Amino acid sequence: MNTQKRAALYCRLSREDEQCGGDNSSESITNQILMLTTYAQEHGFHRFEIYIDDGYSGTSLERPDIQRLIEDIEDGLIDTVIVKDRSRIGRNYVEVGKLTEEFFLKHEIRLISVLDGSDSANGADEFSPFRDIMNEWYAKDISKKTRASLQARGREGKKMSSRPIYGYKTDEDGEWIIDEYAAEIVRRIFTMYLNGTGVVSIANTLTKEKILTPMQYKHGTTVKYTEWCAGTIRQLLKHREYVGDTVNFKTVKPSFKSKRFSYRPSQENMIFEGTHEAIISHETFEDVQILMKIKAGHPTQNNRMKSLFSGLLKCADCGANLTTQHKTTKKGQCTSYICSLYRRHFHQCTSHYIREDDLMKTVAHHLERLVILYDNRLLEKALVEHVLSEKHQTLAEAERQLKSKKDRIDEIDTIIKDLYEDKIKGTIPNDVFLNLYGQFKAEQDKLNSDIYDLTKSNREEENICKGVNRFLKIIKGFVKDREAINDLTKEDLLELIDYIVVREKQKGNDCQQRIEIHYRHVGNIENLLPRGN
Repeated sequence: MNTQKRAALYCRLSREDEQCGGDNSSESITNQILMLTTYAQEHGFHRFEIYIDDGYSGTSLERPDIQRLIEDIEDGLIDTVIVKDRSRIGRNYVEVGKLTEEFFLKHEIRLISVLDGSDSANGADEFSPFRDIMNEWYAKDISKKTRASLQARGREGKKMSSRPIYGYKTDEDGEWIIDEYAAEIVRRIFTMYLNGTGVVSIANTLTKEKILTPMQYKHGTTVKYTEWCAGTIRQLLKHREYVGDTVNFKTVKPSFKSKRFSYRPSQENMIFEGTHEAIISHETFEDVQILMKIKAGHPTQNNRMKSLFSGLLKCADCGANLTTQHKTTKKGQCTSYICSLYRRHFHQCTSHYIREDDLMKTVAHHLERLVILYDNRLLEKALVEHVLSEKHQTLAEAERQLKSKKDRIDEIDTIIKDLYEDKIKGTIPNDVFLNLYGQFKAEQDKLNSDIYDLTKSNREEENICKGVNRFLKIIKGFVKDREAINDLTKEDLLELIDYIVVREKQKGNDCQQRIEIHYRHVGNIENLLPRGN
């Protein structure tokens, strides 16, 4: 052994390993250090350096001390690496193979795996690749179990992350409570945005006042002062958690080896309302989302015309969005809309041309009718009869099914426990136990899947019920200010309408062009409304 160099004693413990073994297991960092230092001293490695990655997964080599070890090897400071077993190096078959079979060989590194009884000084270990594969399978299995546990928590409405967002902190029980200092900054951001201040200006103001960024506020002096940016402001403004709701299943990871997450479509999220104290109101949050959508769809400064219906119109035949056209005529500026597919490939659809002023008149006419129906208490009656009553019945039946399935799961837990006790006592043979256990476990897994689907469906039904009440509140606003119907703004349209389906105008000057208005929260309700009003 080159006495000018030293041995590296590498220890690693991931959170998963710790959960499986705890501090008293052989996996603990303390016991790994004790084992490796004892081995080093007994085998003549008196010059050594200890490298520790505590709390890091083995699925990647992106760990502080394994990287420090690699750098020291490249600098010629290390000639021997000693580990408890190869799984400590990592649980990624490809990365561990490249490190040990390529990098270590290139730099003439001796690798000793104590528990595996492997020492590269004695020649290649033919079983090492198989051990690496088994270590990766173990990591995959642990990841699968952890993910299943998280999903179970998520379906029950429990937070899937223990880390609160900016504005909250956790109490002794791990529950989210308001962090008043940060919460006041959040309230200020929402207020500034609603008052017309843009995200860039908000970021500049907070930076100028030396308000700590969320990252610096979280980590303190370990993070250098950084400026607020527009992206941070936008992200905070989109957090529904600020109204007191828990939003689960927002992200998905493509592989247990990957650290990157991608966002799921919003319809795949599960929302549990009123799980913690709110920092802002639902109304404020909704107003901010509408305003963000408006600003995102604003025309450029070169185009001074404001397209009221841009982003809201769909072609009835091909489903494409209608695009905006601005023309200057003898009567002045004229805004109209045509099918975007027709505009690009005129032979694949028809124009579905509609003038903005004609569209506005039609929408105002529909809205006037809703206001009259609301005044006569007919609108609420129609929605209650055709929407709410059906949803309430569905919710009641779903709740009954949920209770039944949860009771059955508890019953199966008891059965499995009794089966296991009978197996231990020798009352039933092992093959019978395994067969029965497999059957009951499969039934339990199916019940858990059903509960997930029912819970998700229930949340959707509850949101529909709340959406009806929100829609009625919006119409009530027009009842109090009927003049606003004939002077609708982009803000009014986005708050009221989800999208409008535009049909092709029929031949003949007397034929009115048909549209279908799909309102936010309630959809297309034309067939639900009483006639003759």
